[in-house]
Amino acid sequence: MTCRKGTSMKRIRALAVLLCFCMIFSGCSFHDFPWDSQSQHQQTQTMSESDSQAQAQKDLKIEQKSDYENLPDDDCRTLYDQLLSGVSEISTQQQSDGSYSIQEVTVSRSLSAAQIRESVRAMRNDHPEYFWISTVYQYRYFGGNTSVQLFSYLSPEESTENSQQLKQVIDGVLADVSENSSDLDREIAVFHALSNQCKYDFDAEKDESKWRAYTAVGALLDGKAVCDGYARAMELLCAYVKIPCRIIYGTSKGSPHAWNLVKLDGNWYHFDPTWIDGNSIRVYDAFNVTDKVIELDHTISPINGEEDGNFEMPACTATEDNYFVARGIHINRTNDLDSEGIIKALKEAMLSGDTNLAFYIDPSIDFQTELKALFSGPPYQFQQWVETADFLLPSEKQIHYNNVRYIPFEAMHGISLQLDYQES
Repeated sequence: MTCRKGTSMKRIRALAVLLCFCMIFSGCSFHDFPWDSQSQHQQTQTMSESDSQAQAQKDLKIEQKSDYENLPDDDCRTLYDQLLSGVSEISTQQQSDGSYSIQEVTVSRSLSAAQIRESVRAMRNDHPEYFWISTVYQYRYFGGNTSVQLFSYLSPEESTENSQQLKQVIDGVLADVSENSSDLDREIAVFHALSNQCKYDFDAEKDESKWRAYTAVGALLDGKAVCDGYARAMELLCAYVKIPCRIIYGTSKGSPHAWNLVKLDGNWYHFDPTWIDGNSIRVYDAFNVTDKVIELDHTISPINGEEDGNFEMPACTATEDNYFVARGIHINRTNDLDSEGIIKALKEAMLSGDTNLAFYIDPSIDFQTELKALFSGPPYQFQQWVETADFLLPSEKQIHYNNVRYIPFEAMHGISLQLDYQES
């Protein structure tokens, strides 16, 4: 089966197998090996270029170590730190495959392939702001040491320019977010900014060269991304508004997929920005849900699996900040008193020009019975509410009832709606 987007969600790790060359050179020095060394980087970049690049990366950097803390041992954490410290040291010399080498790092231990893989994966997961890092890396052993080489999709100049552009976009998003708002309000604000900026990139699923669609720059600069890009952009935006956020890998209806975990008011939730964004209607089925709910149509990859595995994850059991529960218009019963409150909420949404709404049907009410009474059978309650609200509003604020779309989600007693306004 396909994901909500209507096609498979292939991620770059599924498209390009990590190229890990284990090369053992007894007694050889760094400079005997044909990778760029630190001295080569210094020779190919002027001081002003290096300073400009360093400042751009500093401005964009986030402080996050979620997967770092879940690495299996101190050797992995040492390698992670080394990789992170050198990630901006990009060679100006382009490789034959079009990539650029990143400064080689060395740890005074002989690390296993699994330790290297986990360290690289954790660093990339924790730092979506370093969008230029390729999924390809190399490593070698010498004299009891391990050296690891990362690669960049972009030149130093290109990474600097894109970093500056990305920071400008993020600053624009933050300008509309109140620091004093709740965790949920900040999460909603940055997600809406992402949703308004980005559309799903179907072409990138079939073209490995479209690596940007798997990164935050694809989502926030180019305006098109696959699930990896959505998840990394959401992680980056959440970091800026002080919401802990992680990337999770798995499958969605049989296809490779990526989404997020977010922590709001002390509770962790699954949050799938790709699913919520939808094709033409914003669907809140995967907006802050529990493990039990996400597992209805997602399969979470194993912990520390060899390919596309996850690190240790917190349990997601809370429902307080589920979107339907916290922000949906509550339907408790269909009497006059209940209808007055719903009409008021509907009117306020219409005055604001909201195109997306959510209903939350009280669990004490049979969901299917209420759904029918709202939309497809007597008393056609939703139509009555719309007609009443329309009567109270000017024509340009009125809803075109016949064009309203809705998607029910019984697992959370929620309904996602897309409103269509009358032409003025």
